[in-house]
Amino acid sequence: MKCPQCQTEILDDSRFCSKCGTPIHASEKASIHFTETLETPAREFRFGKMLAGKYKIDDELGRGGMGIVYRAEDTGLGRQVAIKVLPDVFTSDPERLARFEREAKVLALLDHPNIAVIHGLEEAEEKRFLVMELVEGETLSDRLRKRPLPLEDALKVCLQIAEGMEAAHEKGVIHRDLKPSNIKLTPEGKVKILDFGLAKALREETVAADISKSPTITNQMTGAGVILGTAAYMSPEQAKGKAVDKRADIWAFGCILYECLTGNRPFQGETITETLAAILKGEPDWQTLPAVAPWKVKDLLRRCLEKDPKERLHDIADIRIMLKDAASADSSAQAVVVPAAIRWRALPWILVVVIALVAAAFGLRSLKRPEKAPLQTMRFVISLPEPLKEESNFPNLAISPDGRQIVFNGGSRLYYRRIDDLEFKPIAFSEGAENPFFSPDGSYLGFFDGGKVKKVLLAGGAPETISDIGFTYPGGGSWETDGSILFQAGWRQGIFRLPASGGMPEKLIAPDPQKNAGMILWPQQLPAPGLLLFTVASNDIASMNEAQIAIGGAGGKSERKILAGGTYGRYLPTGHLIYGYDGKLMAAPLDIGEQRLTRNAVQVLEGISMYPDSGKAEIAFSNTGHLVYVPGTMVKGSDSLVLIDRDGKENPIDLPRGKEESHILVQNRLSPDGNRLAVMLSMANNDIYIYDFADRTFARETFESGDEATPVWAPDGKHLAYTSQPGSSFQIFLKNTVGSGNPKPIFSSENARYPNSFTPDGKVLAFVEDNPKTGSDIWTGPVEGDGQPKPFLQTKYEERNPAFSPDGQWIAYQSNKSGQMQVYVVRYPDAGGERQVSQDGGEEPRWAASGKELFYRNSSQFVAVEVVFKPATIEFTTRKVLFKTDPSLRSGFFSSYSVMPDGQRFIFVRRSRPNPVTQLIVVLNWFEELKRLCPIGKK
Repeated sequence: MKCPQCQTEILDDSRFCSKCGTPIHASEKASIHFTETLETPAREFRFGKMLAGKYKIDDELGRGGMGIVYRAEDTGLGRQVAIKVLPDVFTSDPERLARFEREAKVLALLDHPNIAVIHGLEEAEEKRFLVMELVEGETLSDRLRKRPLPLEDALKVCLQIAEGMEAAHEKGVIHRDLKPSNIKLTPEGKVKILDFGLAKALREETVAADISKSPTITNQMTGAGVILGTAAYMSPEQAKGKAVDKRADIWAFGCILYECLTGNRPFQGETITETLAAILKGEPDWQTLPAVAPWKVKDLLRRCLEKDPKERLHDIADIRIMLKDAASADSSAQAVVVPAAIRWRALPWILVVVIALVAAAFGLRSLKRPEKAPLQTMRFVISLPEPLKEESNFPNLAISPDGRQIVFNGGSRLYYRRIDDLEFKPIAFSEGAENPFFSPDGSYLGFFDGGKVKKVLLAGGAPETISDIGFTYPGGGSWETDGSILFQAGWRQGIFRLPASGGMPEKLIAPDPQKNAGMILWPQQLPAPGLLLFTVASNDIASMNEAQIAIGGAGGKSERKILAGGTYGRYLPTGHLIYGYDGKLMAAPLDIGEQRLTRNAVQVLEGISMYPDSGKAEIAFSNTGHLVYVPGTMVKGSDSLVLIDRDGKENPIDLPRGKEESHILVQNRLSPDGNRLAVMLSMANNDIYIYDFADRTFARETFESGDEATPVWAPDGKHLAYTSQPGSSFQIFLKNTVGSGNPKPIFSSENARYPNSFTPDGKVLAFVEDNPKTGSDIWTGPVEGDGQPKPFLQTKYEERNPAFSPDGQWIAYQSNKSGQMQVYVVRYPDAGGERQVSQDGGEEPRWAASGKELFYRNSSQFVAVEVVFKPATIEFTTRKVLFKTDPSLRSGFFSSYSVMPDGQRFIFVRRSRPNPVTQLIVVLNWFEELKRLCPIGKK
């Protein structure tokens, strides 16, 4: 984009030219609900796609918690429209779906020239969407960023707002989020009110809720007890979480009128806490109102902004009448002319009075200085634009140290918002990002992407790679004030430190096998030289409830002291140690100098989402005392196995439930005869279990310390290969599952290694190695004898999931060398004759036992390809989508499905979780509550 004045190149989201200062108007970019520029949002519908046979998608306009908005052409009527689509991730959420449908019904009631019109509610490709009027122009918010409105323009604009809101109130609807960014000004000067996504029918019964009852907030987003709307325009009753009626809209209208006249919001603060405090206790600066403003307008403002709803104007129609009167009144007649002689004679007396008042003010101030009021703890709910990323092993939440910004990891990307805004924005190029964390000044966000540590400037720009560390599954990031980043390398390699400016990581703490320490996780640097806080998990625990919080220094032989039993410990500026245990938050005062707790731990919060296998707690704190968390409990998986035929028909496979705390099934592999299924049960220490279809037993097979994963059956159906990670190294074992004897180690490495496929004679095993320099590579090695494994496919790209063909002459695998993960086939052992099998993405290839078909899956489909073997080559003919897959069917790098011997049925793992997380709870000034529940002081 170029500046229209000086033609300087500027960023798309710039509001002013950096060279000449010319305002950059957004009138070319129409918007219906989301008026702020979003950074390269992902498209649900591509350009040119046709919906319902007549709506042609032109562009994406914006997205937020209630949907995605597109510009489209109504080809039947030849007009431009806005399409608002509910994301797929919410179609299974009854509350979200109900709100979306309610918005359609609400807007259908509001047929008024000052309210954006709805044309219809339709459905196509299992997606529900609104067809709405496309409103061109800029928002009132954009206009006010330049300057206040002249008095005449302000009265005209606000009169139209009042007329539109009067029509809404007459239909029994309140807006609840009236603000300048929800008001569009068309090029013709028409006002259009947008976004009734938070609207509420007046006739619905409202009952005030007690939001002080922490922490469970179960009210729906449309009910009382939940703070909605942007903070600066909230009425006092909204800020307190009380039930609201149309007088909340009247308050918001008063805020808008004040801002139109002055260019400033009537209630301001540097933080949301200060803003809400100003709303509850403060007063606008009435002196900033223009001197030419009629007294009727000033009186109207005061009556709109009465804190007590009973004293506030009750009907927007009265406002409309008063504005009309004010607009027609002669403002010059309001002034009282005082003769000059009188003014000069009165001046000495005026000076005396002023001097006396100033002296009195200073005298009173010297007598008694008012005490600073204690901070008030407030709770409210934040709605998410898509559910939290469930399958992540690392925290999905982050709050900036100053408490002003929140980031969360959605199912497809990272999202960012200021805490006093209403909507999240997607962060560009953050697909695949894990474990977000803020820089100390809050300007950067760090995260992990594969084996890389990255950062992105939140003001705008593409992510930068800090370091290509090469570790598998790094996480637990913490950006410290000394400019370093602490993180854990995988689950069992310990804690590392990396300069935020870039460089190679330095190992600080490693698990100590002599102390049975399998994992050291969740690092934090303490405010004492060389001391770290971390979580220690031994090799024999089943749940991270059994882990321990420890304190110690860097170095392999440094002394480490156990502080408490639990996980995800954090030291707060209040002097408290906070940690998670069984869905609860525990707290105790920590004396860092003595490295001990000075009082027993007490429960300070109940109902937080935690994971027994990884120990993560979905909770984050700011240095200023704010808390954000995901409400829930200790998430105990209850995944199920399903048998799916070629037509997509499902039959459940019931697994016996044992004493295991979690049934999170990550991988499954079927024996060649189809009688037994090996699965990995994800716990604090992962183990492999075998399900016998004949006698319906589900028994643990591996008992080594540490994690065991990626089971693969040998062709004889008796031996099982799997990887084990008892410490920082990896070992592939071969075990006889029907006889006695210890597992046999065959391939070991410092790099992660995962077995995948045997040759038909069982003599050679293909496996994947994660190399810090080359990424994921495919290796092969002899199972018997002294022969050493060798790389088979080792490039700068990712190669995974090798699968030998039934005749042993070919290997199918997946690679991202085209820029997208696709399925390929090459000859074995010379890796020649490469053929690409998939066209639109593919992963996890599996051969039918007959060799006549090759199966694979992509993001939403399960595909079968017919195979024809020819001398020295192979051909793939018919490609057929057997059935659609959905996000509840587990996917991953390894063994997410198995093929039955007949090639007609397939075993998948269906994830079973609580309802998708679509809301966060924010507690402002939570430290005040913490200090009350857990006082600092020695016993």
